Amino acid sequence: MDAGWALQKAIFGVLDAALDCAVYDNVPAKSAMPYVVVGDDTLVPDDTKTSLGFEGSITLHVWSEAADGRREAKQLLGTIYTTLHDADLTIEDHSAVSCVFEFSETIPDRDGCITHGIARYRITFDQAA
Repeated sequence: MDAGWALQKAIFGVLDAALDCAVYDNVPAKSAMPYVVVGDDTLVPDDTKTSLGFEGSITLHVWSEAADGRREAKQLLGTIYTTLHDADLTIEDHSAVSCVFEFSETIPDRDGCITHGIARYRITFDQAA
């Protein structure tokens, strides 16, 4: 299995179980907010002499159109942090080593009515032996 897809499935599964809102990788048209999107990722080799490893980063997007959208977005980012930072992820055909929070931010969308929250996590994992 592709390591990037295995990582995305693991992150999606954990967030889908933990959050009270929808989690998507492709947002259906006219989806109700708030929701979280499992966004872009990067994957680089992190091999050792004894294992094939990877270091991945994944960007998550939170979308809110609530009147107090920054509060809602920040609360969702907080729940995501509690769920993912130092999480013991189960990644198919791989052994997770670490999942670490890198950053988050909230910004108003161009229309001024929607708040966009962004967070990135770095995950280190090895291919199962």
